Amino acid sequence: MSLHGKTALITGSSRGIGRGIALKLAQGGARIAINYVENRTAAQDTLAQVRAAGGDGFIIQADVSQPDDIRHLLNTVQAEFGKLDIFVSNARPEVATFSEPGMSAAGRRCAAWAPRPTSGTLWRCCVRRKRAGLRVR
Repeated sequence: MSLHGKTALITGSSRGIGRGIALKLAQGGARIAINYVENRTAAQDTLAQVRAAGGDGFIIQADVSQPDDIRHLLNTVQAEFGKLDIFVSNARPEVATFSEPGMSAAGRRCAAWAPRPTSGTLWRCCVRRKRAGLRVR
């Protein structure tokens, strides 16, 4: 599939699954905005691989759990590309460190996905934790 002339933003694309998605889109010719939070070196490496795969793009630091960072991320993509054709929401907060002793496997999964309630699914997960007597931040 040709993606020439298309632009993409992939959150959490400096490594792992996000990097793989960026490389696949780059192979099709897309220009990629590579988002990272802390590992600039990994993001630069991903950009080099994107370019080697036939794509182009730029790196941008932003924590997608912070509204101001999200605004900065989207404004930068607009300034660099002028448009956004493909958005992949791949980033997630780090696995929560507040798991309580004795928490069930389901509770740990919930904690990993929902340190801050941001959607209906995450909110329900946090409500279940609270009803179980567990802390919710």
